[in-house]
Amino acid sequence: MKRTVSINQRTTAAKVTAELSIYLKGPVSTKTVRRELRKSNIHVIAEIAKLLLTESKAKMRKIWCGDHKTRTSDDWKHVIWSVGSSFSLFQTSGPVYICRNPKLACTPECLVSTLKYGGGSVKIWATTSWYFGGHIITMNGRITDRKYVDILGNQVHHKVQALFPNNYAIFQDDNSPIYTARILILDLMSKKIHFNTFSGQHNSQA
Repeated sequence: MKRTVSINQRTTAAKVTAELSIYLKGPVSTKTVRRELRKSNIHVIAEIAKLLLTESKAKMRKIWCGDHKTRTSDDWKHVIWSVGSSFSLFQTSGPVYICRNPKLACTPECLVSTLKYGGGSVKIWATTSWYFGGHIITMNGRITDRKYVDILGNQVHHKVQALFPNNYAIFQDDNSPIYTARILILDLMSKKIHFNTFSGQHNSQA
């Protein structure tokens, strides 16, 4: 039974029972199969949702980590992280149930990939750093580069002035296409804020 479930976590107790009946001389019930699986610490439980990270994006993240591995803890204290994402307000489908041992909870076979968008969504943007957690902003309508300039001015620039009087601050974007806009880059440069791009972000509308 354990071998059958380990090969296919999405199998059912009924299918396991049917397979056992081929090899066993006497009959076995589905109830017995469920009981024996529980004794083996294998339970029917919904898959854990994990944001989709493709192989190419995983490689990009590894390269990014290699490029920044020499940074010290003090260097990271000067980084202001940004993130903007769209999240579904309603789940588009029901949970997927599998049979697994608790130790296998985060193995690829026991996870269901999700994306951060779908019908009925809300878009938010926020920043955070070693010294502060920025406000979460709800973004309505189409977000243009000029709107982002206003957001950065209200949420980032005054924090840089207050926390980094020597202007040694690095704005770490989340690889959103909006940050390639010339007006944004020029605005950050005019405020003497260093600009860095994060590679391999999860699939997102932001």
